[in-house]
Amino acid sequence: MNEQAPGTAQTIEAQTLTAEGINWQLNSGSALATLFVDTSNVDATGVQVGVGRAKLQITLNQITVDQVIERVVGGVRVRVHLNAVCGPIQIQQETAKANAAFSLDWTSGSPVATLAKLDLGWEPNSWTFNEFECTGP
Repeated sequence: MNEQAPGTAQTIEAQTLTAEGINWQLNSGSALATLFVDTSNVDATGVQVGVGRAKLQITLNQITVDQVIERVVGGVRVRVHLNAVCGPIQIQQETAKANAAFSLDWTSGSPVATLAKLDLGWEPNSWTFNEFECTGP
């Protein structure tokens, strides 16, 4: 088995991401995954899927930062005002692999799947970013 399962783009809602104490406002975006399924097993109690390769694409339409950062450097208090608008940013991954297991519950009369296990990985340094611009004062 080596079947391609094309994905549907999923919307990423506006949210705040914090990294190293800096708050980035993510205005909107989307995520798309295309899976190449190597193995699958289905029985009455669950589903197991092995993905030999997954192509992931994340698009961030715009991210912004407007924050004053204060740090003491060599005994001196330094204040920096970060103010920037960046985007669009595309992040891609083409070497991801995954194994997933779902348990099935039939008590309602129809199957309800619950993710029981997920192993996801990729090669080191395999994420790629497009060139993007940031503007600010």
